[in-house]
Amino acid sequence: MKFKLDNITKGALRYQEINEAGEPLGGDEGNICTVYFRKATFGKISETWASTGEPPKFLTLTVAEAK
Repeated sequence: MKFKLDNITKGALRYQEINEAGEPLGGDEGNICTVYFRKATFGKISETWASTGEPPKFLTLTVAEAK
């Protein structure tokens, strides 16, 4: 699933799920629709954030079953 950076708040990053044309998905269209990351945690897992100080504009998320 593809996501685009939607908003940056004091403590979090909000990403909106998008379709192949880059348009936002919501309601019944998307699988997740919106995902939030705490800035403090995201900085530890993002190479872009670590190297530039800026969050990535786009993300691809993969969901897998936990065992």
